[in-house]
Amino acid sequence: MSTAADDEGVVEFDVVAGWVDEVLADLPRERAVIGACRGSAHPEALAWLADRLGLGPGSLLLDVGGGIGGPAAWATDHRGARVVVADPMPRAVRAASRRFGIGGLTASSAALPVPTAAVAAVWALGVLSTVDDQPAALAELARVLEPGGRLGLLEYLRAGPIAEPAPAGNHFLTPEGLEAALAAAGLATVDRLDPLPPTPAAWAEVADEVAVRLAARHPTADELDRADRAEHRFADLLAARTLRPVALVAERRRTKTTLAGDGAGTEDAP
Repeated sequence: MSTAADDEGVVEFDVVAGWVDEVLADLPRERAVIGACRGSAHPEALAWLADRLGLGPGSLLLDVGGGIGGPAAWATDHRGARVVVADPMPRAVRAASRRFGIGGLTASSAALPVPTAAVAAVWALGVLSTVDDQPAALAELARVLEPGGRLGLLEYLRAGPIAEPAPAGNHFLTPEGLEAALAAAGLATVDRLDPLPPTPAAWAEVADEVAVRLAARHPTADELDRADRAEHRFADLLAARTLRPVALVAERRRTKTTLAGDGAGTEDAP
């Protein structure tokens, strides 16, 4: 049986995401990329993460929870990276391919069809707070990273209690909780952008345009109303500083093999 949180996730990340994709068809690519980043990133955060993940021409990035492909397309257009999107919503994966030519996998963050230690760079933008089992998701992200590989996160951290109604389907960590979860997954924070700079006016303008076009196409859609209410509640929490957006990069700890008596073991490399 689905829960209310599950239903809200389908509304936001599948139904409304599909409608956003339809709207983007009327926009030039640069504005379509910005529109597809709606709610998940802005250029300064993307550039900061890309630099620290070492993205460049031909480098491979796994974008977990990448939705309809906005940040992935940004990494392709601005860094020349090869990007694969992994997202649990089939409509989002199809949209990323159709709109931006981004390859995709239909998969959740807790069960990625990717070999162990296969990639050097992963990012997950606004994803961790939407999953129920955050330690399992981080462990899976760490699993697919090669030793010394890097994970980029853009997350909303909880600075205090969240009064009802809380955004459905979200589980916000405290800064201390996030650091503990990263450490448990074998990941160590190497850099942090906190606080994030404000969203540029040009990007906010595209987001507003997309919202207007959505409302015009679906004026009586309950799904759009529900998504809008959740977005406004989220904005209220950010304005009250109950939630704080943070970008960080963590590295999968390198290990080295050591001999202990007749057996072999591992320890963290210096």
